[in-house]
Amino acid sequence: MEKVKICTAVTIRLFLNLGCGKALGVILNDTVSQTRGSLPFVALSFSILRGLSYVAAPFVIRLMRVFSSRSIVVVGGFLVGAGFIFEAFLANNSWLLLTSNIITGLGFGLNHIPLYIAVREFFDDSFGTAMSAICFTANIGMAVLPPLLEYLREKYGLAGALTLFGALMWNQILSGVLIQSRKSQSHTGKDSDEEGENSLRAPKQQKLSTPAYDSGGIYDAMVAHPTILCLYAAQLTHMFLSNSCAMFLIPYAVEKGYTQGEAVLLTTFGGCGMLLGRAVIGLVFYLKWQSRLIVMTSPIVLLMSNLLLAICTHEFVLLCFASGVIGFCLGYTSSWMFSYGKYITCLPHFNSTAAWSMICIGTAVISSGPSLGFVHDIRGTYDDVFILLILCAAVVAICTVACISLTKRNPDCDYGDRFI
Repeated sequence: MEKVKICTAVTIRLFLNLGCGKALGVILNDTVSQTRGSLPFVALSFSILRGLSYVAAPFVIRLMRVFSSRSIVVVGGFLVGAGFIFEAFLANNSWLLLTSNIITGLGFGLNHIPLYIAVREFFDDSFGTAMSAICFTANIGMAVLPPLLEYLREKYGLAGALTLFGALMWNQILSGVLIQSRKSQSHTGKDSDEEGENSLRAPKQQKLSTPAYDSGGIYDAMVAHPTILCLYAAQLTHMFLSNSCAMFLIPYAVEKGYTQGEAVLLTTFGGCGMLLGRAVIGLVFYLKWQSRLIVMTSPIVLLMSNLLLAICTHEFVLLCFASGVIGFCLGYTSSWMFSYGKYITCLPHFNSTAAWSMICIGTAVISSGPSLGFVHDIRGTYDDVFILLILCAAVVAICTVACISLTKRNPDCDYGDRFI
């Protein structure tokens, strides 16, 4: 029953978080006009909103020593909705927009890592399969929320749409209610029974596996598992690419001559593609194929070819097809990168490597918006943005090959019963 609650909590959070990330492209142009700001600055504020979800991980792990996971997630869910409502009524200039997006991003950050660690603790050996199944369900948000926000924007205007969208985001508070309360503090040899019947169950090696112990052990983790650096490089480049696609796909379609409504339809195809990609990668983890090079590199090559197709074609049907395939490839590789770290690091080092993984991902997300905004402004076309994304996909392929090929088990580390 507790596993069902954890899965439901994480699914609600990811449904709203992933859908929000995809929906930001719907209001990008309107926000630039309302705030009278530049495209790079508005893209930076949106990227901060997304990136803080990951960058805040080490800070949140330290909070978990003092406060329960439930309290942290509930507060985070409240801040997400409050940030959008603040933006609706007060963000009429660039700096207020940045402030509101920092509030929203901090909320996403507070409710991310406690739920991620909860899944790891409850599912252990089936972590990859569980995360893929959760992401498969949650990815429906990427197909549903962008057209929903576009409908609200057309009917109630930007301020009304953001107010209702913020109220919808408050559903993340339910994620905190569903998870069991746990204070993530160092264990001192006491029996786990003393934590109470309603606490999250820690891994078997309690002292070594708690966030409090692992949060400062990244150096030892990298020495023991050096190929984690290749995974970090792949995650950083991939999330740079993924966030850029989500943010700039709609403006790119508008630049090609399509209406806002038609452009939003592309994000729906992309979200459906991601949904399928998550399902397929779940099967890959179930079959223990996550370390096969051909299985992991083929989608990246397919991603590069369809990014090129999106640049070259002006046919709406082909753009829809390319968007769906790009979404499939991004969903496939994203789930792999979020889950594969557990399969190449031992139990005592997992939490510290996961926290730094979030920092890499957050850094990529924050930097993607403004950097590609500047790339767009050089010649005033999104073609240059998507050409750069093809190069990013090539870097992802190289890092993925290195990560899989160079990974070896450290004989001094405990991997539990996991199969690589």
